[in-house]
Amino acid sequence: MKGLAFLFIMFVPWIGNSQIEPTRDSLDTAVRYMPNHGMVHLRYSLGVFPEIQLINSPVIGVSVSYARLMDVEWTAWGRGVNVGVEFDPLEKFYGPKVTVWSAMFALFLGFNASFSTMYYFQGDSGGLYCRPEIGIGIPCIHLKYGFGFRVAGDVLDGVQRHSLTLGAHIPIFKIKEH
Repeated sequence: MKGLAFLFIMFVPWIGNSQIEPTRDSLDTAVRYMPNHGMVHLRYSLGVFPEIQLINSPVIGVSVSYARLMDVEWTAWGRGVNVGVEFDPLEKFYGPKVTVWSAMFALFLGFNASFSTMYYFQGDSGGLYCRPEIGIGIPCIHLKYGFGFRVAGDVLDGVQRHSLTLGAHIPIFKIKEH
């Protein structure tokens, strides 16, 4: 039950506008909701998201990442979407991946949560898998534990139920900055 509450708190910004985060057209509103916090900095970026999973056999992934980050003095919030591929060179499976994520940081250390959906191929077989993840990190680097499960399709050899993922968001293009 505590895990569900944690995921709900992490994904509140996806559900609707929070009083903590500003809307796109009103940064002054955020300052009013956060008195004595000073300058609000809001960034939208497009980048690359390399990652590696480190349990049993290595799974390598790379994604295009869209991120929305907001920071106020010693705290920061972020959320984004990654679209990419994963590949396991030992077990010989690969597939497209879509991930939504949310993170919050205080004093450069933070918590993050994500939900990934992958469709893996292995030879003539394929299966749809999902993986919720929680972890710790700093604003652009994270370490997450995930629990994967098959939703539909074939059971593939070597697809890991448990994963420990190390990844980084590397911004390449600033889309917008306030």
